Amino acid sequence: MKVYNLENIKSAAELKHRTEVISMNERSIIVLDTFTGIAQKLQAVSISLFHLDIEKVMNQLQDFENDCGNWLDNLLSSEMQKAEAAKEIKVHIDQISRLCNENPNIIDDHEIMAHGAMISSLILSHYLEECTKKNFILNSCHFMRLGLDRKPDIKYVKKNVEELMKACPDVPILITQSRLCKNAYDEVDFFPQIGNEYYATVIGAVFHADEIITSLHSDEICFRGMEHTRTLTYGEAENFIDSGIASSGMYSAGAHCRYGHCLDKNTGRYITDIIRKNRNKSKSCCFTQRCGLCQTSFVGDSYFLSIYWKSI
Repeated sequence: MKVYNLENIKSAAELKHRTEVISMNERSIIVLDTFTGIAQKLQAVSISLFHLDIEKVMNQLQDFENDCGNWLDNLLSSEMQKAEAAKEIKVHIDQISRLCNENPNIIDDHEIMAHGAMISSLILSHYLEECTKKNFILNSCHFMRLGLDRKPDIKYVKKNVEELMKACPDVPILITQSRLCKNAYDEVDFFPQIGNEYYATVIGAVFHADEIITSLHSDEICFRGMEHTRTLTYGEAENFIDSGIASSGMYSAGAHCRYGHCLDKNTGRYITDIIRKNRNKSKSCCFTQRCGLCQTSFVGDSYFLSIYWKSI
């Protein structure tokens, strides 16, 4: 199984370009970040709601519905497909409208943004259907949860994924939402802002994926396969290790200094040791490391740490 991490989608043309590589020949999961324009418009709705300007909220929601219609016009050629997609999107917009009218003082902006995530998933789903790519949307709130420490509750997530997959249609492509989840109090929430790649890696772990493809730029697809070295900040790496994912049985991890010429394939503990012993307040590190492969000593001086992931 492959995990595709799609983020920073700004236009219908970009969405088409970024999904060309997704094949029907093997099962895959698309971790989709809310489309940039949709997120911005709903953030504006949240700001207006904070100021209790309901009239402005309603006008913004009408503009938002028109914008969603533009997405469908640019992606879909079938009028029947457009009508079906517009009907499903309207359900979410009506729910936002009802929440804003009935409970303007207590509605959480997370609830509004959650609808944006689902609408983005619906748009992608209908586009893939028109491309004859059968798919199914998994609501991440049904399986993803943060613990009291604001880190993924891996045991809970794995259990829910197992139950969810039993009832999941046998389609080659699954779509879920990036960072959208429930928290320990069963409230709609989002993963902390530590990078969508981290969230995609969690998805890869709980769905037993053997490859993660994360798109960092609109014109290139990076991070092909687990056996690839990429650069993480110390914060990302530390969050990954501390979450318990690295010891969940899916990955072995090793690290080497960015300027090291060989990859030292050690354990996740080695990564953690480097992070904690060498990080300082200036968010940089300088240390000497002996290469585990050729025994050559070299000096590291960088804010970044390269991490090696391999499926086992």
